[in-house]
Amino acid sequence: LVDHEWVRRADDALWRRTKQGMWLNADQQSRVSQWLVEYTQQKLSLAS
Repeated sequence: LVDHEWVRRADDALWRRTKQGMWLNADQQSRVSQWLVEYTQQKLSLAS
C-alpha cells in the first residue's frame, strides 16, 4: 500500500483501503502506525 498507493497515514491504510482497523485493537493499530512512520522515513531518506 505504501509503495503502490502512496499511503502515508495509518488510518488511511487501516480504515479506507483495507478495513483492518475493525479487527485490530488499539495497541496493534499503534504498532502499524509506528511501523508506517519508520518505513516512510526510511524510504524518503533513501530517495534523496
